[in-house]
Amino acid sequence: MQKDKVRSEFKKRILSFQESSNSADEKICAKLYSLDIVSSSNSILCFYPLATEPDIKPFIQGIIADKQVFLPLVDSEAVGEISDLESLVTGNFGIKEPVAKTLFSSFDVILIPAIAYDLNGTRLGHGVGWYDRFLLKVSSKAVRIGICYHCQISSALLPKATHDQVVDIILTEEIIHKTHARKYQTL
Repeated sequence: MQKDKVRSEFKKRILSFQESSNSADEKICAKLYSLDIVSSSNSILCFYPLATEPDIKPFIQGIIADKQVFLPLVDSEAVGEISDLESLVTGNFGIKEPVAKTLFSSFDVILIPAIAYDLNGTRLGHGVGWYDRFLLKVSSKAVRIGICYHCQISSALLPKATHDQVVDIILTEEIIHKTHARKYQTL
C-alpha cells in the first residue's frame, strides 16, 4: 500500500532528525503557547508523545492548572481528563493515558500528532485510524492543530482516503501554517 511506503520513509526522516536536534521540542512548545487560539481556549485534547513525536509534555504541564486537559484512551476510542502527568497508566500500545474516560466531546483545540503532514492539512498517522474515527465524533468547531517536526512536512500531497480527517493548522519548530482545509471558528 502506498501509505505504508510513505510512513516508512518519514519514520526514517524522523529518526535522523531527532539525532541532530535538541531544541525542536522547546520551540514547538513555545509556538503552542504563542497561539491566541490556545491561550484563549478552555479545553484542549493533547497527546502523550511517543518517542518519535515532539515532546509536548512541558506544554501540557504548563497549561494543566488553567485549562481542562484531556488525553486519548486509544483502546476505547475515548478521552480522559487529566490533572497531572504522573497519574497516567501505560495502555496496550505503550502509550501513556488517563486511568478513566470522561464523557466530553466539545473541545476548543485538538492537538494531533502524525508521521507526516502535507501543507493541505492531510495527515498520515500510524495506520490505526484512531484520530480519523474520533474526530468524526466531536464538535467540528474544535481547531485541529497538527504537531510534528519540520522534517515531517511533505512537499508532495500525501495519499488520502475518504475517511481521512484533515487539520486546520500545522505547527512545527519552524512554522505555523494555516491549511484552510476546513472552516473553523476562532474563540
